[in-house]
Amino acid sequence: MTDSRNRWRDASRKGTLTIKGIQSGYGAQDVSEVTTSANYVVKDGKRYLFYREYLEGGASQQVRMTIEEKEVILKKVGPLQSTLHFVRGKSMPCHYMSPVGLMELISKTRAIKMREGEHSFFLKMNYSLYMHEQHMSDYELEIRWEEGEE
Repeated sequence: MTDSRNRWRDASRKGTLTIKGIQSGYGAQDVSEVTTSANYVVKDGKRYLFYREYLEGGASQQVRMTIEEKEVILKKVGPLQSTLHFVRGKSMPCHYMSPVGLMELISKTRAIKMREGEHSFFLKMNYSLYMHEQHMSDYELEIRWEEGEE
């Protein structure tokens, strides 16, 4: 009998993931970009990206991004455990663990666009985050995965 962890590994393709985020809303835009290795899986009509996120001080956490045409769920397991939920045209509850504590947020997603090639995947999202019905900031997130080792 094969455990579920091995089934995911067997179906995955290794590649390089680049995540570019632009945050705006309070003064100047904040742009960040990270490149890391990631596994990409297509299963039952959904796409999944699995990768490690590295935190200050050397700690890391596992990230699973579940992607459908109109919905993206970003789940982080580790010291800053979080679940961010995005559905195009809807408001969704999110739980984000920051270094100062848990933040209960609402995401309002304006756009989710994806494009898949034979050896690549691209995702772009535009959304805003709210806390206690107060607008916090706007985000544009671009995720690019390309098959092959770094």
